[in-house]
Amino acid sequence: MRSTFTRILVGAAIAATAVGTAVGAAGAAGATTKTHTTLSIVEGRSTITAGQTDTIGGTLRAHDASTAKKTVELKRWNPSLKKWVLRQANLTGKNGFVRFTVKPSVTSRFELVFPGTKVLAYSHSGIVTVHVKPAVVLTPTALSIAANPSTIKLGNTTTVSGFLTKDKGATPLPKELVYLYRWNATTKHWVKVDVNVTGPKGGVSFVRKPGATGTVTFELVFFNTPKQKLAGSHSAPVTVTVNS
Repeated sequence: MRSTFTRILVGAAIAATAVGTAVGAAGAAGATTKTHTTLSIVEGRSTITAGQTDTIGGTLRAHDASTAKKTVELKRWNPSLKKWVLRQANLTGKNGFVRFTVKPSVTSRFELVFPGTKVLAYSHSGIVTVHVKPAVVLTPTALSIAANPSTIKLGNTTTVSGFLTKDKGATPLPKELVYLYRWNATTKHWVKVDVNVTGPKGGVSFVRKPGATGTVTFELVFFNTPKQKLAGSHSAPVTVTVNS
């Protein structure tokens, strides 16, 4: 009896082993090997001024597999939390390219992450750093305008003048370029017609001789000069009437 019982136990063990092996083989056969992917990264500009925007782009690639319409995440390093934090997510284009617009207020590090799919493996890019410079604070300026005389006969001249100042008009700005613009009623645009340099007291003038009757509208424009830290400004419009 013992011999028969022993043979039964051994047979059962062999059968169980065979079943386990078959199940393991079937599981291995059903497992899918994901396609390897790579993800590049590039910043639009390595240095920007605070308040400006930049772009972060990259391309997802996979051997013999489509990378279109795949989700890619943009992450930024958080120095306080000591970890990468998800900022945005976007879909790749038909060639696997993806792009994000960023507006960091301080120098920041970014990376791209592809979470993977059922057939494509996870991957992440390298790291890019966008350096942020403090914004330059420009001093406001003001530009006045006058036309003398404001009514003339055809063939006569008028003088369009103004003063360029800062500190709410308290300080004149000499040796600065001021442009004279004329309104074009046909194209509905301002047209630059002359340029002059301000004098010691910030004054500037232009002598004009309109070629037709009617009205002519002028304005003065000063463009910002970051080196001098001066903001741009323009005057109010002034209209000259030309009679026959």
